[in-house]
Amino acid sequence: MVTTRRESALIESAASVEAQKTLYKNALKRKGLQRLTKQIQTKRQKKKPKRGGAFYKRRYFEGLMKNGIIFSTSNLGYSFNNSLNIMNLVPLFKKVSNVQKLKDIINSIDGYKAKNFEEKIIKSIYLFVLNMHADRPWVFSEDFVPLYSKTDYKCKFWSHILELFLGRKQDVVLRWSDTISGSFKEAGESFKLDLCLVMLEDDKLSFDNSTAEIAKKATVNSFFKDRLKSTIVSKCHLNSFIKGIPFIQAKDVPSIKMPIIQITGFIGKLSVISLAKKQEYKLEDVCSFKFPTSLRQIQSGSIQELVDFLFIVDELLNDLHKVYNDNSTSNENDMDNILDEVKRKKRLDYNAWVTEATFEKEDDNDDDIE
Repeated sequence: MVTTRRESALIESAASVEAQKTLYKNALKRKGLQRLTKQIQTKRQKKKPKRGGAFYKRRYFEGLMKNGIIFSTSNLGYSFNNSLNIMNLVPLFKKVSNVQKLKDIINSIDGYKAKNFEEKIIKSIYLFVLNMHADRPWVFSEDFVPLYSKTDYKCKFWSHILELFLGRKQDVVLRWSDTISGSFKEAGESFKLDLCLVMLEDDKLSFDNSTAEIAKKATVNSFFKDRLKSTIVSKCHLNSFIKGIPFIQAKDVPSIKMPIIQITGFIGKLSVISLAKKQEYKLEDVCSFKFPTSLRQIQSGSIQELVDFLFIVDELLNDLHKVYNDNSTSNENDMDNILDEVKRKKRLDYNAWVTEATFEKEDDNDDDIE
Protein backbone atom coordinates (compact mmCIF):
# COMPACT_ATOMS: atom_id res chain seq x y z
CA MET A 1 0.00 0.00 0.00
CA VAL A 2 2.85 2.31 0.90
CA THR A 3 4.66 1.42 -2.26
CA THR A 4 1.62 2.28 -4.38
CA ARG A 5 1.21 5.68 -2.72
CA ARG A 6 4.91 6.42 -3.15
CA GLU A 7 4.77 5.45 -6.81
CA SER A 8 1.72 7.68 -7.31
CA ALA A 9 3.49 10.57 -5.60
CA LEU A 10 6.58 10.05 -7.73
CA ILE A 11 4.50 9.85 -10.89
CA GLU A 12 2.63 13.06 -9.95
CA SER A 13 5.92 14.78 -9.12
CA ALA A 14 7.47 13.71 -12.43
CA ALA A 15 4.39 14.86 -14.30
CA SER A 16 4.56 18.20 -12.50
CA VAL A 17 8.23 18.63 -13.43
CA GLU A 18 7.50 17.78 -17.07
CA ALA A 19 4.62 20.23 -17.09
CA GLN A 20 6.84 22.96 -15.65
CA LYS A 21 9.52 22.20 -18.25
CA THR A 22 6.93 22.43 -21.02
CA LEU A 23 5.57 25.70 -19.68
CA TYR A 24 9.12 27.07 -19.34
CA LYS A 25 10.00 26.08 -22.91
CA ASN A 26 6.82 27.65 -24.24
CA ALA A 27 7.52 30.80 -22.25
CA LEU A 28 11.01 30.98 -23.73
CA LYS A 29 9.58 30.48 -27.20
CA ARG A 30 7.04 33.26 -26.65
CA LYS A 31 9.70 35.65 -25.33
CA GLY A 32 11.98 34.74 -28.21
CA LEU A 33 9.18 35.27 -30.69
CA GLN A 34 8.26 38.60 -29.11
CA ARG A 35 11.90 39.70 -29.15
CA LEU A 36 12.29 38.68 -32.79
CA THR A 37 9.07 40.48 -33.74
CA LYS A 38 10.26 43.61 -31.96
CA GLN A 39 13.63 43.47 -33.77
CA ILE A 40 11.91 43.14 -37.16
CA GLN A 41 9.60 46.07 -36.40
CA THR A 42 12.55 48.19 -35.29
CA LYS A 43 14.47 47.39 -38.49
CA ARG A 44 11.43 48.25 -40.57
CA GLN A 45 11.08 51.58 -38.78
CA LYS A 46 14.75 52.40 -39.31
CA LYS A 47 14.70 51.37 -42.96
CA LYS A 48 11.81 53.36 -44.39
CA PRO A 49 11.16 53.04 -48.10
CA LYS A 50 12.56 55.80 -50.27
CA ARG A 51 9.99 58.18 -51.63
CA GLY A 52 9.81 59.22 -55.25
CA GLY A 53 9.26 62.52 -57.00
CA ALA A 54 5.46 62.22 -57.06
CA PHE A 55 5.41 62.19 -53.24
CA TYR A 56 7.47 65.36 -52.91
CA LYS A 57 5.57 67.15 -55.65
CA ARG A 58 2.27 66.36 -53.94
CA ARG A 59 3.66 67.38 -50.53
CA TYR A 60 4.91 70.66 -52.03
CA PHE A 61 1.50 71.74 -53.30
CA GLU A 62 -0.19 70.49 -50.12
CA GLY A 63 2.32 72.52 -48.08
CA LEU A 64 1.54 75.65 -50.09
CA MET A 65 -2.19 75.13 -49.60
CA LYS A 66 -1.84 74.61 -45.84
CA ASN A 67 0.05 77.91 -45.62
CA GLY A 68 -2.39 79.88 -47.72
CA ILE A 69 0.18 80.38 -50.49
CA ILE A 70 -0.97 80.73 -54.10
CA PHE A 71 1.61 80.00 -56.81
CA SER A 72 1.45 82.37 -59.76
CA THR A 73 2.24 80.59 -63.04
CA SER A 74 3.30 83.83 -64.76
CA ASN A 75 6.78 85.23 -64.16
CA LEU A 76 6.97 88.52 -62.30
CA GLY A 77 8.49 91.10 -64.63
CA TYR A 78 11.11 93.03 -62.68
CA SER A 79 13.05 95.84 -64.30
CA PHE A 80 15.99 97.82 -62.92
CA ASN A 81 17.95 100.80 -64.14
CA ASN A 82 21.52 99.80 -64.93
CA SER A 83 23.47 102.60 -66.57
CA LEU A 84 26.99 101.51 -65.61
CA ASN A 85 29.65 102.05 -68.28
CA ILE A 86 31.01 98.54 -67.78
CA MET A 87 27.88 97.20 -69.45
CA ASN A 88 29.39 98.38 -72.74
CA LEU A 89 31.67 95.33 -72.48
CA VAL A 90 28.74 92.89 -72.65
CA PRO A 91 28.74 92.62 -76.51
CA LEU A 92 32.27 91.18 -76.26
CA PHE A 93 30.87 87.94 -74.84
CA LYS A 94 29.21 87.13 -78.17
CA LYS A 95 32.66 86.88 -79.74
CA VAL A 96 33.82 84.03 -77.46
CA SER A 97 33.95 81.38 -80.20
CA ASN A 98 37.20 79.70 -79.14
CA VAL A 99 39.86 79.73 -76.42
CA GLN A 100 42.04 82.33 -78.15
CA LYS A 101 39.09 84.74 -78.50
CA LEU A 102 38.28 84.07 -74.86
CA LYS A 103 41.81 85.08 -73.80
CA ASP A 104 41.63 88.24 -75.94
CA ILE A 105 38.37 89.26 -74.27
CA ILE A 106 39.83 88.55 -70.82
CA ASN A 107 42.67 90.96 -71.65
CA SER A 108 40.18 93.60 -72.78
CA ILE A 109 38.12 93.31 -69.61
CA ASP A 110 41.23 93.20 -67.44
CA GLY A 111 42.40 96.47 -69.01
CA TYR A 112 39.09 98.22 -68.33
CA LYS A 113 39.36 100.87 -65.60
CA ALA A 114 36.37 100.58 -63.26
CA LYS A 115 34.66 103.92 -62.61
CA ASN A 116 33.41 103.02 -59.12
CA PHE A 117 33.30 100.25 -56.55
CA GLU A 118 30.22 98.63 -58.12
CA GLU A 119 31.94 98.38 -61.50
CA LYS A 120 34.99 96.93 -59.79
CA ILE A 121 32.79 94.15 -58.35
CA ILE A 122 31.16 93.38 -61.71
CA LYS A 123 34.56 93.32 -63.42
CA SER A 124 35.76 90.81 -60.79
CA ILE A 125 32.74 88.58 -61.48
CA TYR A 126 33.35 88.68 -65.24
CA LEU A 127 37.01 87.74 -64.78
CA PHE A 128 36.23 85.05 -62.20
CA VAL A 129 33.96 83.20 -64.64
CA LEU A 130 36.05 83.78 -67.78
CA ASN A 131 39.39 82.85 -66.16
CA MET A 132 37.88 79.62 -64.90
CA HIS A 133 37.05 78.66 -68.49
CA ALA A 134 40.47 79.75 -69.75
CA ASP A 135 42.69 78.31 -67.00
CA ARG A 136 40.68 75.36 -65.62
CA PRO A 137 38.17 74.22 -68.26
CA TRP A 138 38.24 70.68 -66.89
CA VAL A 139 36.12 71.73 -63.87
CA PHE A 140 33.14 71.73 -66.26
CA SER A 141 33.98 68.38 -67.90
CA GLU A 142 31.79 65.28 -67.73
CA ASP A 143 34.58 63.52 -65.80
CA PHE A 144 34.65 66.04 -62.95
CA VAL A 145 31.08 67.29 -62.56
CA PRO A 146 29.64 63.94 -61.28
CA LEU A 147 32.18 64.05 -58.43
CA TYR A 148 30.89 67.34 -57.02
CA SER A 149 28.93 67.51 -53.80
CA LYS A 150 26.60 70.29 -52.73
CA THR A 151 29.47 71.86 -50.80
CA ASP A 152 31.67 71.73 -53.93
CA TYR A 153 29.13 73.75 -55.91
CA LYS A 154 28.80 76.20 -53.05
CA CYS A 155 32.55 76.73 -52.52
CA LYS A 156 33.88 76.43 -56.09
CA PHE A 157 31.27 78.47 -57.96
CA TRP A 158 28.51 80.27 -56.06
CA SER A 159 29.76 81.61 -52.73
CA HIS A 160 32.47 83.82 -54.27
CA ILE A 161 30.03 85.55 -56.65
CA LEU A 162 27.26 86.02 -54.07
CA GLU A 163 29.68 87.34 -51.45
CA LEU A 164 31.33 89.72 -53.94
CA PHE A 165 28.08 91.35 -55.06
CA LEU A 166 25.48 90.97 -52.30
CA GLY A 167 28.04 91.21 -49.51
CA ARG A 168 29.60 94.43 -50.82
CA LYS A 169 27.32 96.53 -48.61
CA GLN A 170 27.76 96.89 -44.87
CA ASP A 171 24.04 96.52 -44.14
CA VAL A 172 23.74 92.98 -45.58
CA VAL A 173 25.33 89.90 -44.01
CA LEU A 174 25.47 86.52 -45.78
CA ARG A 175 25.25 83.67 -43.28
CA TRP A 176 26.36 80.36 -44.80
CA SER A 177 26.24 76.66 -44.02
CA ASP A 178 23.17 75.19 -42.37
CA THR A 179 21.93 78.44 -40.84
CA ILE A 180 18.78 78.61 -38.69
CA SER A 181 17.13 81.98 -39.29
CA GLY A 182 16.00 84.17 -36.39
CA SER A 183 12.36 84.39 -37.49
CA PHE A 184 12.37 80.60 -37.91
CA LYS A 185 13.53 80.14 -34.32
CA GLU A 186 10.72 82.43 -33.16
CA ALA A 187 8.28 80.09 -34.89
CA GLY A 188 9.69 77.19 -32.85
CA GLU A 189 11.35 75.40 -35.75
CA SER A 190 14.96 74.43 -36.43
CA PHE A 191 15.21 73.65 -40.16
CA LYS A 192 18.61 74.64 -41.50
CA LEU A 193 19.27 76.74 -44.59
CA ASP A 194 22.30 76.80 -46.89
CA LEU A 195 22.30 80.60 -46.96
CA CYS A 196 20.40 83.35 -45.21
CA LEU A 197 20.76 87.07 -45.94
CA VAL A 198 20.36 89.25 -42.87
CA MET A 199 19.67 92.99 -42.95
CA LEU A 200 21.48 95.25 -40.52
CA GLU A 201 20.10 98.44 -39.02
CA ASP A 202 22.47 100.60 -36.93
CA ASP A 203 25.10 97.82 -37.14
CA LYS A 204 22.77 95.38 -35.36
CA LEU A 205 21.18 92.22 -36.74
CA SER A 206 17.69 93.35 -37.63
CA PHE A 207 15.82 90.71 -39.64
CA ASP A 208 16.21 87.96 -42.21
CA ASN A 209 15.29 89.06 -45.70
CA SER A 210 16.29 86.30 -48.11
CA THR A 211 16.95 82.57 -48.22
CA ALA A 212 18.92 80.29 -50.52
CA GLU A 213 19.03 76.52 -50.89
CA ILE A 214 21.70 74.71 -52.92
CA ALA A 215 21.49 71.15 -54.27
CA LYS A 216 24.07 69.27 -56.32
CA LYS A 217 21.65 68.34 -59.10
CA ALA A 218 18.11 68.98 -60.20
CA THR A 219 15.89 66.07 -59.25
CA VAL A 220 12.16 66.18 -58.64
CA ASN A 221 12.80 65.23 -55.01
CA SER A 222 15.37 67.91 -54.20
CA PHE A 223 13.61 70.62 -56.22
CA PHE A 224 10.23 70.36 -54.51
CA LYS A 225 11.67 69.59 -51.08
CA ASP A 226 14.04 72.60 -51.07
CA ARG A 227 11.47 74.88 -52.68
CA LEU A 228 8.85 74.09 -50.05
CA LYS A 229 11.31 74.62 -47.19
CA SER A 230 12.57 77.93 -48.61
CA THR A 231 9.03 79.17 -49.27
CA ILE A 232 7.73 78.43 -45.77
CA VAL A 233 10.86 79.91 -44.16
CA SER A 234 10.42 83.02 -46.32
CA LYS A 235 6.81 83.25 -45.14
CA CYS A 236 8.21 83.39 -41.59
CA HIS A 237 10.61 86.14 -42.69
CA LEU A 238 7.76 88.09 -44.28
CA ASN A 239 5.57 87.77 -41.17
CA SER A 240 8.44 88.88 -38.94
CA PHE A 241 9.25 91.82 -41.22
CA ILE A 242 5.64 93.07 -41.27
CA LYS A 243 5.43 92.73 -37.49
CA GLY A 244 8.54 94.92 -37.20
CA ILE A 245 7.02 97.83 -39.17
CA PRO A 246 3.84 98.66 -37.22
CA PHE A 247 3.21 101.96 -39.03
CA ILE A 248 2.85 100.50 -42.51
CA GLN A 249 -0.50 101.07 -44.21
CA ALA A 250 -2.56 98.13 -45.44
CA LYS A 251 -2.37 99.32 -49.08
CA ASP A 252 1.46 99.04 -48.98
CA VAL A 253 1.67 95.50 -47.58
CA PRO A 254 1.35 93.68 -50.96
CA SER A 255 4.40 95.58 -52.27
CA ILE A 256 6.71 93.84 -49.76
CA LYS A 257 8.51 91.01 -51.56
CA MET A 258 10.93 88.54 -49.93
CA PRO A 259 13.52 87.01 -52.30
CA ILE A 260 13.90 83.22 -52.49
CA ILE A 261 17.01 81.81 -54.24
CA GLN A 262 17.13 78.17 -55.29
CA ILE A 263 20.24 76.68 -56.92
CA THR A 264 20.70 73.16 -58.29
CA GLY A 265 24.18 72.53 -59.64
CA PHE A 266 24.97 75.27 -62.16
CA ILE A 267 21.43 76.61 -62.62
CA GLY A 268 19.22 78.70 -60.37
CA LYS A 269 15.86 80.37 -59.98
CA LEU A 270 14.84 83.56 -58.19
CA SER A 271 11.33 83.82 -56.74
CA VAL A 272 9.56 86.16 -54.33
CA ILE A 273 6.82 85.72 -51.76
CA SER A 274 4.41 88.50 -50.85
CA LEU A 275 1.20 89.00 -48.88
CA ALA A 276 -1.21 89.81 -51.71
CA LYS A 277 -4.23 90.30 -49.45
CA LYS A 278 -5.37 89.38 -45.96
CA GLN A 279 -4.21 85.82 -45.16
CA GLU A 280 -3.37 85.11 -48.79
CA TYR A 281 0.29 84.82 -49.79
CA LYS A 282 1.58 84.80 -53.35
CA LEU A 283 4.65 82.97 -54.68
CA GLU A 284 6.01 84.28 -58.00
CA ASP A 285 9.00 83.36 -60.14
CA VAL A 286 11.16 86.32 -61.17
CA CYS A 287 13.98 84.97 -63.34
CA SER A 288 16.27 82.03 -64.07
CA PHE A 289 20.05 82.19 -64.19
CA LYS A 290 23.05 79.91 -64.57
CA PHE A 291 26.75 79.67 -64.00
CA PRO A 292 28.11 79.33 -67.58
CA THR A 293 29.68 75.92 -68.16
CA SER A 294 30.65 76.32 -71.84
CA LEU A 295 31.82 78.95 -74.33
CA ARG A 296 28.47 78.62 -76.10
CA GLN A 297 26.64 79.63 -72.91
CA ILE A 298 28.96 82.63 -72.53
CA GLN A 299 28.16 83.64 -76.12
CA SER A 300 24.41 83.33 -75.48
CA GLY A 301 24.56 85.82 -72.58
CA SER A 302 24.64 83.61 -69.46
CA ILE A 303 27.21 85.79 -67.68
CA GLN A 304 25.04 88.87 -68.06
CA GLU A 305 21.93 86.93 -66.97
CA LEU A 306 23.87 86.00 -63.82
CA VAL A 307 24.77 89.66 -63.17
CA ASP A 308 21.18 90.76 -63.88
CA PHE A 309 19.96 88.25 -61.27
CA LEU A 310 22.32 89.80 -58.72
CA PHE A 311 21.07 93.30 -59.53
CA ILE A 312 17.44 92.21 -59.11
CA VAL A 313 18.15 90.68 -55.68
CA ASP A 314 19.98 93.87 -54.75
CA GLU A 315 16.99 95.99 -55.80
CA LEU A 316 14.61 93.78 -53.80
CA LEU A 317 16.81 94.21 -50.73
CA ASN A 318 16.93 97.98 -51.28
CA ASP A 319 13.13 98.04 -51.46
CA LEU A 320 12.94 96.19 -48.14
CA HIS A 321 15.34 98.69 -46.57
CA LYS A 322 13.20 101.58 -47.77
CA VAL A 323 9.94 100.04 -46.52
CA TYR A 324 11.55 99.34 -43.15
CA ASN A 325 12.98 102.84 -42.74
CA ASP A 326 9.74 104.52 -43.86
CA ASN A 327 7.41 102.51 -41.63
CA SER A 328 9.29 101.50 -38.47
CA THR A 329 8.39 104.83 -36.85
CA SER A 330 5.41 107.17 -37.21
CA ASN A 331 5.68 110.07 -39.66
CA GLU A 332 2.64 111.85 -38.31
CA ASN A 333 2.77 115.17 -36.49
CA ASP A 334 0.57 114.73 -33.43
CA MET A 335 0.37 118.49 -32.70
CA ASP A 336 -0.83 119.30 -36.23
CA ASN A 337 -3.35 116.46 -36.04
CA ILE A 338 -4.82 117.92 -32.85
CA LEU A 339 -5.01 121.45 -34.26
CA ASP A 340 -6.50 120.31 -37.56
CA GLU A 341 -8.73 117.75 -35.85
CA VAL A 342 -7.30 115.00 -38.01
CA LYS A 343 -7.70 111.44 -36.83
CA ARG A 344 -4.55 109.36 -36.47
CA LYS A 345 -4.07 106.69 -39.10
CA LYS A 346 -4.99 103.23 -37.95
CA ARG A 347 -2.15 100.82 -37.39
CA LEU A 348 -2.08 97.64 -39.40
CA ASP A 349 -4.02 94.80 -37.78
CA TYR A 350 -1.14 92.29 -37.93
CA ASN A 351 -3.17 89.26 -36.79
CA ALA A 352 -5.86 89.95 -39.37
CA TRP A 353 -3.33 89.87 -42.19
CA VAL A 354 -0.87 87.07 -41.49
CA THR A 355 -1.23 83.35 -40.78
CA GLU A 356 1.17 81.16 -38.87
CA ALA A 357 3.52 78.99 -40.86
CA THR A 358 2.72 75.29 -41.04
CA PHE A 359 5.78 73.10 -41.47
CA GLU A 360 6.29 69.71 -43.07
CA LYS A 361 8.49 67.43 -40.98
CA GLU A 362 11.76 66.55 -42.66
CA ASP A 363 12.55 62.84 -43.08
CA ASP A 364 15.89 61.16 -42.50
CA ASN A 365 15.42 59.08 -45.64
CA ASP A 366 14.86 61.97 -48.00
CA ASP A 367 17.42 60.68 -50.47
CA ASP A 368 16.94 61.29 -54.14
CA ILE A 369 15.73 58.47 -56.35
CA GLU A 370 17.22 58.45 -59.84
